[in-house]
Amino acid sequence: MLPENLVKSIAGNAERNRLIVEKYLENHEKYGPTIVFTVGKDHAIALNKLFNEKGKRYGVKSEYIVSDIRDQATGITISSKENDEKIKRYKNGEVQVLINVNILTEGTDLPLTHTVFLTRPTVSTVLMTQMVGRALRGTKAGGTKEAYIVSFIDNWNDKIAWVNPQSLTDAEFHEKETDVERRNKQLRLISIEKIEEFVLMADESVDTSLLERISMIERIPLGYYILSTFEWNHQILVYNSTQVSYENLINDLSGIMRQYGINDEVIPDDTLKEMTDYCMDCYFDDSMIPACKRRDVERLLEFYAQKEVPPLFNTLDEIDRKKLDVSQVAKKIYDEDMSRSVKKEYIDSLWNEDGSIIPMYYTTLYFFKKQIDIELDKLDGYIEAKATAPQTEAEKRKIEEFSLQEIIEAYPKYGIELKEKIYRKALNQNGRYVCNMCGKEFDTRRYLQIDHIKAMDNGGLTVEDNLQVLCRWCNTKKGAK
Repeated sequence: MLPENLVKSIAGNAERNRLIVEKYLENHEKYGPTIVFTVGKDHAIALNKLFNEKGKRYGVKSEYIVSDIRDQATGITISSKENDEKIKRYKNGEVQVLINVNILTEGTDLPLTHTVFLTRPTVSTVLMTQMVGRALRGTKAGGTKEAYIVSFIDNWNDKIAWVNPQSLTDAEFHEKETDVERRNKQLRLISIEKIEEFVLMADESVDTSLLERISMIERIPLGYYILSTFEWNHQILVYNSTQVSYENLINDLSGIMRQYGINDEVIPDDTLKEMTDYCMDCYFDDSMIPACKRRDVERLLEFYAQKEVPPLFNTLDEIDRKKLDVSQVAKKIYDEDMSRSVKKEYIDSLWNEDGSIIPMYYTTLYFFKKQIDIELDKLDGYIEAKATAPQTEAEKRKIEEFSLQEIIEAYPKYGIELKEKIYRKALNQNGRYVCNMCGKEFDTRRYLQIDHIKAMDNGGLTVEDNLQVLCRWCNTKKGAK
């Protein structure tokens, strides 16, 4: 078994991870279907994020499969069926790169695998044989004529004091969960998505400036929805930017199902794509930061089709959110004008404090420090903070002359809140949307649009009292006059 400090070192090495991904993409036609063996779940998540981000221009998609999500990370199991679905997509050619931790070493037949990437060290001859064997099937066994084994060695033997596997007793797995343990499990759950976010921020070739500009507290989730079925489990992180949108979408789910004629537990793939497109267009906006993930909406629709009940929402404690807000840490460093050594001592003390939740959320000390440095750059004026609302009366009067979409782009939170307020005003006592012109009722926003009462061409402003909800047909008639 690899030492824990080594696992963290490999998983958090942004330069090494980028090299692995770029090595594949530069030769993706030659390497073909590829299995990547990683050191652990954090490493798998990090590489998967980079493969999918950088692979878009090459048409390369990746998935990761792990066996120990429940025990070591989230408390929510990634089911074997979900892993099987990912493997099936790999077999069908929908996924070109399959990243895994100790699942595909034996017993899984993937004969079309053309390449194996070894991104983890091992001194086990058996394990090495199993990993390499995923690509060495040969044509008689349905495999390929040639195979590539790409190993990222890094001079491990010169640097590692190898340790033997350690066994855990049953008692360690069955202790009663305390409030602290439950909170820690929640933070580990959230940290999976944070790892992906941090990987992108560590990669200088990916533009994350919009994410960096928003206040740190906006990047800490308010909580998460739990979606659990017999086949899979999923969680959706909810932020200030997406909270109201998710609430409105969930309130409209029964109507959306009726609109698309969904009466069965399974939504056909083509219908699911159409429904997801609609939900992304009607309830979410590209200016939301952090943004809504398409996969989250797909899972939400699938969950509701099966369960016909709203998902459970778990709130992250407000005190915990404040503890994780590094903008306050940066402000203290800035106000006290700490020297480099004092700053390091202060950051280390926060990280190493007994019972600290910071390591669970930020995953590595390096990323924790990086987030503090970003907040310091904001205080120094090197990064322009993203405005959430107009700051002066003059500024407010000026943006009222913009269209609603222009306001959303300039002040995302302010504009989206205005949009949602108009839609909420259009709801009647039965929870249905009402067109302000014809009075027709709608279960969802599918055929609705927000429009000015007094047109902007005639001096109308984009303010709450001058905005209304119209159905498409009435809006077309109004525009034709």
